[in-house]
Amino acid sequence: MTGNLKQHKANVHNIDIVWHPCTEIECGYRAKRKGDLNKHLAQIHNIGVTWHPCGEGGCLFRAKRKDTLNIHKSHIHNIGVRWHPCTEIGCEYR
Repeated sequence: MTGNLKQHKANVHNIDIVWHPCTEIECGYRAKRKGDLNKHLAQIHNIGVTWHPCGEGGCLFRAKRKDTLNIHKSHIHNIGVRWHPCTEIGCEYR
């Protein structure tokens, strides 16, 4: 059986799957791929998370994902923001 056919049968028909169950008590999640289980553990149970702290001016915010931290910094601290000012004379809108 080719790799593509085996992958199709596993993904679509749940044939010959090695399930990766969540080990947390009373969590029924299970994944077909170990990487998906690791994402679940990090996002839902905070296991194996690499935290990204803000630290701007003593800010205690921390994020599980770097892009979430960047969004926080732009919305809260105006870091990395590219402003688009109005071009009408005398208008201060941006």
